[in-house]
Amino acid sequence: MVEMTSRVPWLSFSLHGECYVHDVACIKSIVLYEEPQEVPGAPEGMVGILNVRGEPVSIYSGRQLLGLAHGEVGPQWRIVLFDVASGSFGLIVDSVDALVHLSHDEIDRTDHQTDSELIVGTVHHDNTLMIALDCTHTASDWLSQG
Repeated sequence: MVEMTSRVPWLSFSLHGECYVHDVACIKSIVLYEEPQEVPGAPEGMVGILNVRGEPVSIYSGRQLLGLAHGEVGPQWRIVLFDVASGSFGLIVDSVDALVHLSHDEIDRTDHQTDSELIVGTVHHDNTLMIALDCTHTASDWLSQG
């Protein structure tokens, strides 16, 4: 008998025309894009601070963290809010596309070094190649700098 691994929800979103997914376990919410307030001397990737429901949240550019070209703010831009053990942060994405159910076993893990430590692998879902991210491992580094 083959044991089926459980499928869990992942949020799919777009950045620079590519499809990305992130496990929703640490995603707190998704909000409309607002221009964050710049912070002098902010670490690379951090675009500023945003007051979300009375709480200051460090906001990072998904494009910048992944080494992608900057883009013009569009009506579909969103900020995905994460809540991890070391605190909360937001990630700017071009659009939020769907909630997909994937098993962690479906992800083809990246064995070679990539340009970004956020990328953990790829997965094919509904004839789409999706790039799987994990922001939780680097979040404590970001939050200690920001």
